Amino acid sequence: MVKQNGIFAYLNFGIILLNLIMETLIVHPENKAQLNAIKQVLKAMKISFEKEEKAYNPEFVEKILQGDRDFAEGKFTKIDLDNLWK
Repeated sequence: MVKQNGIFAYLNFGIILLNLIMETLIVHPENKAQLNAIKQVLKAMKISFEKEEKAYNPEFVEKILQGDRDFAEGKFTKIDLDNLWK
């Protein structure tokens, strides 16, 4: 019984130790090929990872789309470089 408790205590210490050396990495792949390569490496090394997708704020998206529509309809002001800081 004491031996089992000793092993249990050792296992708990090991878990705590592992939690102390863990860190989170945020990677910024430049294209889908890089993203797929990173995922393949993580899977091959049996490293778990999480995928998090965040949607843009719908109001922000609408403003951007409205700007594109305005530009296509000619609703914009052109300022040449000579008059930019006047």
